[in-house]
Amino acid sequence: MSKIFSFFEDHIMLVACLFLAGTFVFGTFSVASFSTLDLIFLRFFIAAVCVFVLIRIKSLSIALPKELYLRLFALSLVGITIYHWLLFKAIASSTALNNSLLSATVPIITLILSVLFFGERMNLRSLTGMLMSFCGVGIIISGGSIHNILNISFNSGDLFMLSGVLLLSIYFNMLKSVLNRMNPLVVAFYLFFFSVVVLLPFVAQGPLSRFQGLPSAAWYSLFYMGIFASVFALVIQQFSIKRIGPAKTALYLNLIPVFSLLLSLLFLDETVHLHYLISLVIILSGVYITLSAKSKTPAPHSAS
Repeated sequence: MSKIFSFFEDHIMLVACLFLAGTFVFGTFSVASFSTLDLIFLRFFIAAVCVFVLIRIKSLSIALPKELYLRLFALSLVGITIYHWLLFKAIASSTALNNSLLSATVPIITLILSVLFFGERMNLRSLTGMLMSFCGVGIIISGGSIHNILNISFNSGDLFMLSGVLLLSIYFNMLKSVLNRMNPLVVAFYLFFFSVVVLLPFVAQGPLSRFQGLPSAAWYSLFYMGIFASVFALVIQQFSIKRIGPAKTALYLNLIPVFSLLLSLLFLDETVHLHYLISLVIILSGVYITLSAKSKTPAPHSAS
């Protein structure tokens, strides 16, 4: 039984990826109805309230050491507020192919930053697995066409996505030292809370009437993103970073296109193509190779 629990804890990011993938399927309703800042603010306001309720139920202390205030604020600004703003700007100004390819580099960039600045040692097996997963993602988003990959053209809008990828990779690495000292639920609360505080002056300027008459699907979509894609996904993500490290946790993000595809098949009547199955095998093989590699991460105090 203990082995089953240990296996589940090692691979719990699968659940987070499923929730995050749902954003691309169910999140379209809210994206079409809310402005970017309103959507980010409301999403993380809902998340902050939900996490606070969970903290009260579990009788956890939300006391924050003074030396961590600035660090958590910076993490919230970088990994929550600015990242999501850049993400929506990238979606609006570049192609889905470009954005998907760039976002698939998060695991590799996270590993590189871990090696350069956080004491991680480069493992050839891990790097091979990450490159395999990246190739698998490329097959999915290119429709299995080499022509689409060879003819990809980058534009100034891709700087938004590239900046977001870099910030998310920094966020993954810096978060681990905080999680070694605090409960993941409490960390999640402050990440959401600081994001809400930063965005409040911007969203408070508009009239409340802008929220009237919105379709029910938009609100359902918003609550899905606030609860499942934010609360559950982020807490799971933090647990995973603490347990298996930032680089391996980031690798799981390459499974999001796979889960998005599966959800699309179930809810949007997508058609199964051969390249979907090929990419699935390549991505899963890459994830397995990386996760089965012997960890060479130093003790937690070295990373902090």
